[in-house]
Amino acid sequence: MKEKTLDRNDLNVAQRFVCHIGPVISALKGITEELELDFDDDDSTLKINEFQKWLESEVERHQSTLDRVPSPGIGQPHDLIPAAVARVEKLKNEIFLHDWAVENLAKIHCTNVELLMHKGFSLFEINGILPDEGIHYTPHFDELRVLKPELEKIEAFIAGDGEDFSLLDGTKLACFVQAPEFAE
Repeated sequence: MKEKTLDRNDLNVAQRFVCHIGPVISALKGITEELELDFDDDDSTLKINEFQKWLESEVERHQSTLDRVPSPGIGQPHDLIPAAVARVEKLKNEIFLHDWAVENLAKIHCTNVELLMHKGFSLFEINGILPDEGIHYTPHFDELRVLKPELEKIEAFIAGDGEDFSLLDGTKLACFVQAPEFAE
């Protein structure tokens, strides 16, 4: 019997199923571990285990569909390098915008202080009038704390010719690398 020819829809369904159901299976494992401690007499853990095994078999079926793809699959350097380069450019732009926002916030605050001092207010009074400038900076600094390490990891990945996939852990490109439990 001839194998069914894979089309783009089959691959999309398989990829989405594998990517989205993997975390569900992990969550179910955690639930069954917790339930085993609390409900030894209850058959709910058995039902959850049956459902989990069914999901695992479906993931295996969809993974086998993905494994049948003749071309190099997701997680290959030639696929990731262009995505990494694009992500680096986007991160650089985002970092620039946050730095620029912080710089402008500082200028606005200084201008407001100068205007109030010109009107005769003391620094003590100005501190009571103007809102704490930290509340304006905090969101930008929080974003920068996330973006800069991601940029460094992706740049290191690109510099290493895209061979060290562990550098992509914790980045938005991590979804392009096959999870170890599904890779052969």
